[in-house]
Amino acid sequence: PGDGTFKVTAAMHHRRAYHTATLLEDGRVLVCGGLYVDGGQNVYLDVAEIYDPTQGTWAEVEDLMVRDRAWHVVTRLEDGRLLLTGGAVDRAAEIFDPATLTFTRTAGDMLDNRSGHTAQLLDSGAVLVSGGSFDPDQLKGEIFFPATGTFEWTDSPMSIGRMHAAAVPVPGGGVVILGGMYYTAGNSIFFLASMDLFDPTQGTYGGYVQVANVMRDTRVASSVTALGDGGWLIAGGISVDASLPELR
Repeated sequence: PGDGTFKVTAAMHHRRAYHTATLLEDGRVLVCGGLYVDGGQNVYLDVAEIYDPTQGTWAEVEDLMVRDRAWHVVTRLEDGRLLLTGGAVDRAAEIFDPATLTFTRTAGDMLDNRSGHTAQLLDSGAVLVSGGSFDPDQLKGEIFFPATGTFEWTDSPMSIGRMHAAAVPVPGGGVVILGGMYYTAGNSIFFLASMDLFDPTQGTYGGYVQVANVMRDTRVASSVTALGDGGWLIAGGISVDASLPELR
């Protein structure tokens, strides 16, 4: 970063796509899961490795993941551990502990099997998991509580099912889920420009309220970044004209 150029590092131990790369508290990066294609078939991975930027090298994590995963989400908890959700063949979630370099299944499984979802750390230390359901009629999110290792349904659902949406925290402890795509029961696909606000004060576990405003364009798999002035930068994604970023 000092000279603004890209440099080649040592090679990873495993080729992979649709994996995650998560910064650890000590500055290293955990890369886990994903898939590669062999003979026209997807091969899903249950292996992880850690990149050390001080050495420019990779070290394999000896402990295998609980499940092989791709299109999953990793969320860093307040205590530095990592929560892995979705992208597996079932509802199993797991915790990676950087202190012991081990993966452990959470005490309770997720309440829905998800992929292409969002998983946002809340001010309370819990994690909001939204969208990514394979059931078009299942619109509720779920909350992971690190103290118990269990998940609970949100009290109210989103306005529409979303896969490959984006999420951004907002003042007051809420989270906005924006864009994505919706699958109907007949496998039709609709790209979305709408947004839902998760309100943690609603009911027992929080719920969603549809935002009146919509984005300028539909966006799937976009990025959204909270800016210092309270606005957001929404960029990229699949849409009619996602080459044009927008500010909100």
